[in-house]
Amino acid sequence: MLAASIADLGSGSLGAATSAAVLEHVLTDYDRLTRPGLAEASAASSCLADAPADNVTIEMDVENLLSLDQKAGTYSFEGYLRLAWRDPRLTYSRTACGLERIALTSAASFWVPDIYFEASTDAKLGGNGELFSFTSEGDVLWSRHSKLELRCNMGFGRLPFDVQQCLFLVGLYSQTAASIHLRWANESLPLGDHFPSLPTVAGEWTVGPITGENVVDSYSAGDYSYAKACITFSRRSWTSRAKVLTLGRATARHHGLFRGGLHLLAAALHAAEEPPSKPCSLLPIGMPAYKAADVNAFRQAGPTRSRCCWRAPTWGCRTSARGSTPVRRRGVSRSR
Repeated sequence: MLAASIADLGSGSLGAATSAAVLEHVLTDYDRLTRPGLAEASAASSCLADAPADNVTIEMDVENLLSLDQKAGTYSFEGYLRLAWRDPRLTYSRTACGLERIALTSAASFWVPDIYFEASTDAKLGGNGELFSFTSEGDVLWSRHSKLELRCNMGFGRLPFDVQQCLFLVGLYSQTAASIHLRWANESLPLGDHFPSLPTVAGEWTVGPITGENVVDSYSAGDYSYAKACITFSRRSWTSRAKVLTLGRATARHHGLFRGGLHLLAAALHAAEEPPSKPCSLLPIGMPAYKAADVNAFRQAGPTRSRCCWRAPTWGCRTSARGSTPVRRRGVSRSR
């Protein structure tokens, strides 16, 4: 009956069905708690265990880099978070209805992927705008204005020539990789084409390179799909090289570490000339690649060495046998 009424509307004087009639049609017997692949298998009376996985693509188009807080160890930005997938339950006759796409301001009546952001301290999604739309073929686009603040493991061993690498990791919280595959829409530009040209507060940092990849991580509850990006922030401090060298000489003389202190300082300045080119590498983030001889020279420079401390480096991203993975682990005992 609903299909007939839609066809009647399509052939009427207005020449198109209203979106309300299309919504009434597609939402009949629609279960927003069931993902599309599972619903399709159930409708076909096939084994639910053999239900196909749903492919969800993600795009984070960053418009404004708000801050890089060195004291709190966080960075924040705002932009547009877009998710896309196909839901066969939302198909309708484009010829009969005369509507190419249905656009709504809320996704409350529909199934949506339950994404979350790893290491987030604050996430505001959809507060300043939301769009949920789907085509006659069931292609869904869910776009929300987003403002995110996330933690970043920073190290300052090369200050003021430090390079910080911050991890951006988004995944599905309740659905395993067997149910949903989460992938970047454009792996080469995971955070959009505006992000590399954005300065931070007061233009203190430059951004880039940014790498993206799709990863699967294993936990006690199963394997989960993630979209991962590694963001490199480089401090704009090349003009202060002479000041640092002069300060280093004075500090070394004061502590009786002239030779050893300058040796370590020279190694740091040499490392600063060539910032890390591999985000998410095994090298400690924010620390130069000191040689063992340099470290020993610093530690054994004189009897006043107790005044100095050797700070352990912090880590941002790392590489394992199955590819780059986030440092933060849920742990085998955590349940979802």
